[in-house]
Amino acid sequence: MKKYVPRTYNNRRRRRILVRVLLAAAVLLVVTVVVTFVYWQRYIVYTPAGVKLDLPVLRESVTDKK
Repeated sequence: MKKYVPRTYNNRRRRRILVRVLLAAAVLLVVTVVVTFVYWQRYIVYTPAGVKLDLPVLRESVTDKK
């Protein structure tokens, strides 16, 4: 016969801490994705051929075409 082991406060507390940490990580990930999208939105160009990312660093300058 199995011995009855009551749930302790510590078991529920550990689970609650784990849930809070996972929830905080998920919220941080969502906030990071939204902020990154808003920041990069100025470089997103919508064309009839599709969406492209137009970065100033990757553009050819006029002085490079000699």
